[in-house]
Amino acid sequence: MGSQPPLSSEELQSALERTFEAKNSQQRIDRWTRVPSPHSATATLEELDLEFHDGRHLRVIFKDPSRSMWPDGAIPDAEWDPAHEIRIYQGVLARMDLGTPACYGGIAGDERGRCWLFLEEVQGRTLEKVDDPGAWQAAARWLAAMHCRLQPMLPQLRQDVGLPVRDEEYFRQLTARALSNLRRVRGAEDEIAGLFETLIDGCHRAFGEISNLPRTLIHGDFHSKNILVGSGAGGVRICVIDWEKTAEAPGLLDLATLVSRTKTAEDANALALAYYDEMTSQTPDYLAQDDFLRLLERCRLWIHLRRMTSHDRWLSRESRLKASVWDIQQVCGTGLGPSTERRVEAAKRPGGTISPDPHNLADVSSHPAVRAWRQLQVGCVPTSVENVRFKNWKESKTLIYRLRGCAHDERRVIAKCCRASKLEVERLVYLEMLGPLGMDLPHCYGYAADSDGISGWLFLEEVCGVPYSENDRHHRSIASAWLAKMHVATSQLGLPSALPVFTLDRYWRDLDSALESLSRDDIHRDGKGKHRRVLTSVERALERVRKRRSAIGDLWNRAPRCLVHGDFFGKNALVDGGGADPKLRVLDWESSGWGVPLEDLAGLDITVYASHAAALWKDFGEERLRLLADVGSAVRVVAFLEAYAGVAADRFCYVVDHLAHYGAMLEGIEDRLGW
Repeated sequence: MGSQPPLSSEELQSALERTFEAKNSQQRIDRWTRVPSPHSATATLEELDLEFHDGRHLRVIFKDPSRSMWPDGAIPDAEWDPAHEIRIYQGVLARMDLGTPACYGGIAGDERGRCWLFLEEVQGRTLEKVDDPGAWQAAARWLAAMHCRLQPMLPQLRQDVGLPVRDEEYFRQLTARALSNLRRVRGAEDEIAGLFETLIDGCHRAFGEISNLPRTLIHGDFHSKNILVGSGAGGVRICVIDWEKTAEAPGLLDLATLVSRTKTAEDANALALAYYDEMTSQTPDYLAQDDFLRLLERCRLWIHLRRMTSHDRWLSRESRLKASVWDIQQVCGTGLGPSTERRVEAAKRPGGTISPDPHNLADVSSHPAVRAWRQLQVGCVPTSVENVRFKNWKESKTLIYRLRGCAHDERRVIAKCCRASKLEVERLVYLEMLGPLGMDLPHCYGYAADSDGISGWLFLEEVCGVPYSENDRHHRSIASAWLAKMHVATSQLGLPSALPVFTLDRYWRDLDSALESLSRDDIHRDGKGKHRRVLTSVERALERVRKRRSAIGDLWNRAPRCLVHGDFFGKNALVDGGGADPKLRVLDWESSGWGVPLEDLAGLDITVYASHAAALWKDFGEERLRLLADVGSAVRVVAFLEAYAGVAADRFCYVVDHLAHYGAMLEGIEDRLGW
């Protein structure tokens, strides 16, 4: 469903006056501004800046759940109540000192059906963007403390605000909806739907155990994106937002949601222990450690079934859905897995501690990654399989797992799964080009086709190191030497038939698209003075590049061809300084192609590069090589500008600083080139 028309400024101003001025005559609002929030999800969200008569400013978040913004393909939620979150803020959170956003006022449904919230704008970063393990553990402890404090209040909360209950009947209905959605989207004869149907009784048994746990008030969507980390009077402030799915349910459901977003088993262990320590400190008769771990694993079912009942897109993603149903099979078919039992026994020994590991599953032999690995007939069956997630990595269609205990050299193995056509370039680079040349790469154990006939698996050695940085002189020197050797070696291979060919059109498309986006009437018409100045400056810089097409084309035609990485940034290269001779580990070759290494040259130390690649560029000359490297830097910046320039006019204010930054970078490069 698309977004609805915004609320009129007159109606919003009237609501602001009732909220602030009626309560305190000193809070007369002289002027105010509004902009759409970039964080809007399922409800209209706006950022307001209020200026009061006494000169004070207040930043306010205006949330309008009655104007829903459900994305296309979302499965309707029969329980959705736009007034529910307002009642939670006014009837629950306002009574407690939990560090949640202050609620200045709201309407929980009137005769016109309006549901509004005026909330404190909290400064901070979402937890998903915070690398500090201490912040994640603080969130787990906060969660346990909230569950403890609100549990005794449940009888009063039921009466005051009304809460949906997550009991055994709810879980049975959730399981039935998941099966119904699978059949609707994938067909009644679908193999995955058939497998899930055989697991229904196991789901009911597992949910029966969960239903017997004491209930409290749960957040209901305790993902890291809904947790802000800021600074408070006592240090770190954990501020939890988006309370629209609160319910009466076992608290472990919230913890399972938080743990599901961790990157490693170690991170999951730390969060579970932090929650458990806080719970046992406030509730001495809380669950025994082994029961706590077992039931936390059971709660993974809830995560999977909620995905299967929330969006059709999830049900159409073959590899992700298969992995999800496989995990359901493990949770339903076992109690404690062997590795979990060993950790529990260790915890019972004097001085022992429990190490709950929701990623370590009881039997990995049927995991899709393990089945694919066994096709290679190398190593042995993995002892564990872990999901691997990366910071800010939300909508990638590539599944990544870490396999332990399967390689003869005891290295951990990374398994990548996506469409076979997408993996083909990487497979070619690792197994047929750079591998046989003896280049220093992560070892590739091989490629295997998935049983679905669509996906493929690539198995690589997991490598360690710090992300490559162009700002580090030592890193640049290592990278320049490595890329030079790679370019020289591959230039002698000739063009592999399956490798994409890079032409200059690849870069001109970015340039033309950026200029077209920046010339749109709506951006110029609605932009402020600063915005127009940035637009004008960036457009002029891009036009200067366009005027050099002929000169750039001449450089391109003279330059040699070789393998081009095509995405050589810090996220795709690690510097391993563990030995006496630091090594560069270059990853993610899916954007590679054959052509002039224009992008690869950007940001390198050309003196170092030229000394290792003299044979490749001897007829080109070092002066032209330096020009080509600067052109590479320019086209890379153009690609960033193209991405930011395409935003809608009402979102332009959020990217104008990025455009100004990259526009200034492009001008600096043009100065070096004499343009």
